[in-house]
Amino acid sequence: MPDGYGKLGKLLPNVKIDAQNTRDFLYRINRRRVWNDGSKRLKINRISTWSALEFIDVSFDFSLESLQNSPIEKLLNSGSICRLEFDINTVPESRTALEIELIPSIYNELVKCANQTATNGDIP
Repeated sequence: MPDGYGKLGKLLPNVKIDAQNTRDFLYRINRRRVWNDGSKRLKINRISTWSALEFIDVSFDFSLESLQNSPIEKLLNSGSICRLEFDINTVPESRTALEIELIPSIYNELVKCANQTATNGDIP
């Protein structure tokens, strides 16, 4: 699964990953940010969980012709992917109610945080 870990290594520049010898890697971090619209400041949790997955897709054709003419290697497809899971939210310690008119702006900020993380990787 070196491909998946190699991709993760580029997205997680502060984490050293040995792509050839690493297995079962899971990295979770919360990079808090402060959102400020001019009148309101709000702390945002940017929790991201990173991992790499290896997959094997096996397809079988049990017809006699297929089994006689197809080596098993042609029936297997494999690869690896990087997985990124988000939990982006307002901090639970904030005990003040959110004004209803701010919710669309806050939502847009949460989506922006997710897009930045997915595009640029883990940035302190």
